[in-house]
Amino acid sequence: MPVISIQDATHCDINDIQAIYQHYIDHSNLTLETKVPTTQELEEKVTRYQNSHAFLIILFDQEIIGFAYAYPFSARKTYQHSANIAMYLLAEHDELTLKNLIYQELENRLQAKGILNLLACLPSHQKEQINFLVKQGFIIRGDFPQSGQKLDQVWDLVWLSKEI
Repeated sequence: MPVISIQDATHCDINDIQAIYQHYIDHSNLTLETKVPTTQELEEKVTRYQNSHAFLIILFDQEIIGFAYAYPFSARKTYQHSANIAMYLLAEHDELTLKNLIYQELENRLQAKGILNLLACLPSHQKEQINFLVKQGFIIRGDFPQSGQKLDQVWDLVWLSKEI
């Protein structure tokens, strides 16, 4: 029986996080990031988001198979109770049960830190990801036509939010 666990990301996890993220940057528009962050940039990101919100990894038999994190919606203090979220799992482990586990842990951690609103922005054709968030209680709040460009295409974006 495989062992699944979720824990805070540490600096020891940076290379695995970078490898997972690189796949999405190079081959997907789930993230509109176009440049793979350096290990130093990722270390700073993990530290910053651990302190302010959360940065989690999910392990399958002690192998990192994905990560999820939350970060400030805006630098302005008035938005301190709102956070953007992001989740990335290896394609071979991108199944609903694992997504649910890491998402629920992320939401619980954010709620404990006083976050009241979660936000997500996705390309509109990412129906599976959008539907996953809707099943978690997110509501589609807006469509932004031709707002992102990656992989030689222009993408419509969808913003979703959830009160927790």
